[in-house]
Amino acid sequence: MRLLGWLACTAAILACQPEPSKKPQNNFRSDATTLTLPQDPGALAAVLGVPADSLMGAGQERYQNQTFDSARAIWNVELTRTLAKQDKKAEARVRMWLGLVAWKLSDYKTARREGEASVALKRSLGMDDELSRSFNALGLTAWHEGRHTDALVMYDSAIAAAKRNNDILGIARASANIPLVKIELGRFDEARRDFDRAIQVNREAKDDRTQEHLLSNMGMLEIRLGNPSKGIELLNRARAQLSDDDVSEQANILGQLATAWGSTGDLQRAIAAADSAFTIARADGLQQEAASNLEVLADLEVQAGDNRLALATLHTADSIDAEVGLRNERGTNLRRAAMILLDLGDVEPSMQMARRALAEHRAVDALTEQVLDRLQLAAALTRAGQSAIASAQIDSAERDARSSGNPSIVNEAAIAFATLAIATGKPQAAVNKLSPLEKTGSINDWRISDLQSTAFLALGRNKDARNSAMQAVALVERERASLGVGPLRAGYLANRTRPFSHRIAAELALGDTTAAFETAAALPGRSLAERFSGIDDPGARFALIARSEKVLLRANEVEREIAQAHEDGASSGQLSALDVELTRMRTAYERTVGEQAKLPRVGVLGGSLPALREIQGRLSPRQALLLYVSGEDRLELFVVRSGAVAHRSVRVNERELSRKIRFARDALQRQSQSSAPPAILGELHDILIAPFEKNLAGVSELIIIPHGSLGALPFAALWNRRSGKFLVEQKVIINMPTVAAITIGSQARELKGRTLDVFAPTPEELPATRREAETLGRLVRNSMVQIGRRSTKAGVRAALARGDIVHLASHGQHNSQNPLFSHVTVGSGSRAGFPASVMTVQDIMTSPTRSPLVFLSGCETGLNAGGSDAVPFRSEEGSLSQAFLFAGASNVVATLWAVRDQDAANIAGDFYKSLTQGSSPWDALADAQRRSIHRRGSLMWAAYTVSSIGAAKGN
Repeated sequence: MRLLGWLACTAAILACQPEPSKKPQNNFRSDATTLTLPQDPGALAAVLGVPADSLMGAGQERYQNQTFDSARAIWNVELTRTLAKQDKKAEARVRMWLGLVAWKLSDYKTARREGEASVALKRSLGMDDELSRSFNALGLTAWHEGRHTDALVMYDSAIAAAKRNNDILGIARASANIPLVKIELGRFDEARRDFDRAIQVNREAKDDRTQEHLLSNMGMLEIRLGNPSKGIELLNRARAQLSDDDVSEQANILGQLATAWGSTGDLQRAIAAADSAFTIARADGLQQEAASNLEVLADLEVQAGDNRLALATLHTADSIDAEVGLRNERGTNLRRAAMILLDLGDVEPSMQMARRALAEHRAVDALTEQVLDRLQLAAALTRAGQSAIASAQIDSAERDARSSGNPSIVNEAAIAFATLAIATGKPQAAVNKLSPLEKTGSINDWRISDLQSTAFLALGRNKDARNSAMQAVALVERERASLGVGPLRAGYLANRTRPFSHRIAAELALGDTTAAFETAAALPGRSLAERFSGIDDPGARFALIARSEKVLLRANEVEREIAQAHEDGASSGQLSALDVELTRMRTAYERTVGEQAKLPRVGVLGGSLPALREIQGRLSPRQALLLYVSGEDRLELFVVRSGAVAHRSVRVNERELSRKIRFARDALQRQSQSSAPPAILGELHDILIAPFEKNLAGVSELIIIPHGSLGALPFAALWNRRSGKFLVEQKVIINMPTVAAITIGSQARELKGRTLDVFAPTPEELPATRREAETLGRLVRNSMVQIGRRSTKAGVRAALARGDIVHLASHGQHNSQNPLFSHVTVGSGSRAGFPASVMTVQDIMTSPTRSPLVFLSGCETGLNAGGSDAVPFRSEEGSLSQAFLFAGASNVVATLWAVRDQDAANIAGDFYKSLTQGSSPWDALADAQRRSIHRRGSLMWAAYTVSSIGAAKGN
């Protein structure tokens, strides 16, 4: 399924209320086996080993121990006993407890029903001294349901009843809950005063448990007010005092800490805390707490740049909120989905989501959430060109933000105002709005520094623009560094390239092309290097990581469940749920690997950045290095020759560029050479190559360093409308993953005299691969051919380690969601009915490799995440070809999309003919592609690329 289609589907799910007949099963029961307890009071008392009149106490004991299902089951039996005895007082008490346990298990309808029944009974029986606790319980239910006014009335009633009976604990409990409602209503100053009063009351009551909760809730308030450091201090104090049996509060504190650490840029720590909080809540049947922590986790995943995973997490959280009936939380989920969709370019659906979020939050009087909803709606309106309507929304949001007294919300409104001012040509207004934020410490938000840089550039204040851009880049790098290594850090820069683009623009405006190039050169390949980092201990690292192995086993189990579900004709909903589970397991595995990984291997994939002078020293006069950096609003192009560097900027944003690349790929796969080349190939040539025509005089080899979705583009097929030729007919093209790769000496670059090992593991499925393998065996004198069951993973690994040339005529499959699980088939099944043996990216990177050349004659073997069918923009993750380069191969030939096996055989034959005559791999591929062009058959030749390490004169 295309990514945007999946997002729209998920967004539609978020926008709809669930049908009552399809209520999802509660997967958060803490001890479901207790439902088989005896229903007879006497029998149950015997099982529990207590007198029949002690069932109430037995339930309370289990409630305190957080085994809520057991408590509810016992109290249901106790209710039966009290009704049989017509003991109204006992009935009133047990209904109160049934209401409380229903609240804990997020069954708010039952909680409200039982709580109201308890209050009615206590009033009729004159149990005034016990009314406070019942009113407090009803207040908790109303608060969680978003009935904030009702909650305040209930808490006031609880305090009044407690005061009538000199119940200090009752006053303390209700006083501690009132400020939580005030926070939801956006009345922050009142909430702070209420917290101070509640602290004093609880000290007098000597209620240590409530004191712990007050500290954590005060920490939450500080976080919401934009004071995460103070919030962390309060939360840590609460955590130190917390009793071990208060599981709910443990999950709450961890979730709040996750939010605080995320706002300070410590994302790795934040994500670990949110994961732990969710695990605790789920294990103990705390549905709302589980959903809340999933929502925190989704926010952190967005912050880390993984929108796809965030939306899957959000979908799971929203399904829980829908089941429980939490309107406020569902509104916030709608806003989160609106933000993600806007970031992915779906403007109209984003506006719809933001409007629905605003309607939901209006219905529950959530003022702060309404401010954020308006700001999100304004962002979508701005993107849609509806600046007047956006301005009205921002003005309204600013007024409410100021009245709330929440500086964090005020800052968000200022950022929205500045964004709109810049978009409508009013940069000075943006500067005026942002400058006061420096005095509040908010300048540590990279978005503010980046907006200032943009405004300064528009005003011609280039030095100020560079300083602000450098500050923004530094803040991005600091936050990114907190992620350690692994998939989250690898994806972080995907939606953080804007500060780098603005820094490049400022340096160019100051005439410093060298500094601009070196800033740009830091981007391509960084996510690749960090995803692959540390996975360099052959055969040992993965086997020693017990936790990751456990996750991997679960992922394999889910894969089997999916296969079985397909056979059983499972519904699309069931299959979708399993797909989400598989993605989460694989991502958890990658994350665990990242936590265990070492720092990136210096040099090979960009761990250190060479100076421009060193790069120029590696280029021969016939070579030129082309560096592309795809930004939010323009494409930066640099051409480097041995004695010069030039720059061009093209007004094409990353989303539009991604769309053009997708059209080009589709056209190349559909059309043949019997018709005119697709027009989009000429358009892309005009964007990417034509601006440098004069700079490329005398150049026969182009070293291409792509960025983002450009990694999915077949540069060889770009069409020069002036000459009427494809680019590969005029230039030899070499791809490199990073600028640093040009300076790396290869371990085994010499091809002459090497043995060619040819593997064709599945000749039955791909008949032409047998002919391809046999043809290569005859063509290359020093060759070994392994077909069918003779092709094994062990054989491939051995050939790589010996330093042979390795040719794989096989299937390849790219996994854009979890790149470490991309694979190439290397062996047939051990016997009939058994799956083929594959080498995944992680297998490749743990295989000692000395091969000067690996030829992947398969499908999607050269894809990065930007090369999947949807060609998502901002993607730059590891492919199979890049994995082989990382492992030690000098050159890798691979494909960008599925190639028919007969076309693959023809390309391979022509390639090795040139190679055996002494050509380099890039010259041999160019020759093979030119021969295919002259045959005027299909355009499948365009799918082939060659990637190299150190392919310059210095090596």
